[in-house]
Amino acid sequence: MNLNKIALVTGLLVSGIAISSVFASVINAANNFAFRATASREFGTTDLNAGTFTLLGNSGQPLSGLEVKNRTLYAGAYNGNIYGQLFSVNPSNGSLTPKSSAGFRYQDFGATTSGLYAIDRNDGNDEVIEWLTFKVASKSREKFIALDQKIWTNFLAKQPGFLSKEVWLNSNKLDQITLVTHWQTLKQWKSIPQQKRDEIEQHFFQAMTPDQYILIESKMYQIRKFSFNHINSLLIRKIDAISVSSC
Repeated sequence: MNLNKIALVTGLLVSGIAISSVFASVINAANNFAFRATASREFGTTDLNAGTFTLLGNSGQPLSGLEVKNRTLYAGAYNGNIYGQLFSVNPSNGSLTPKSSAGFRYQDFGATTSGLYAIDRNDGNDEVIEWLTFKVASKSREKFIALDQKIWTNFLAKQPGFLSKEVWLNSNKLDQITLVTHWQTLKQWKSIPQQKRDEIEQHFFQAMTPDQYILIESKMYQIRKFSFNHINSLLIRKIDAISVSSC
């Protein structure tokens, strides 16, 4: 497929409602069409003359935008799905090949004549929450809470990006404990080495013995904070041209 010309139509907001598809308009020798990726991960082309959509495949994840650079179709991962990931896209079926990873989340992705760009919404106001629910015998609940504070919370509080931690108790389920930890950014939370996490967990497990506990639910939430002039918090970053040109 010969990719000759690019025009950006992506990531628009109309009356506060995000458009559910992203486009990269490409003109080839025979047809005037636009690549299209939908929120449901469908990938295909839209005939700009007839307005018809042709499904070619599935990208496997939501995308923040599609753009062509040096005759290659690129896409950015949307928000935190895969942190700051740039892909090349197979124009025949929408399959993705990782190319580079940035230190921020793509809120939007596009291009100008000078290169590829992404909008970063990670301005220090975004937070993520780690949500863990454990099943613990009611007789062991206070022991679990005290040791979690002494071992896990004491460790986490020393890590970059830690904001706070809460213990949530359900009066209707006395054998469950939910731990809610707030982090400034996903990147800071995930920067804790897995080996260190394993060491702390082993220490906690030994301290709890012979009392048993089971992790029954694990979630991650992103907290978005908006203001009336939130557009001022958007950061536009140029994606390293070296990582693109070396693809």
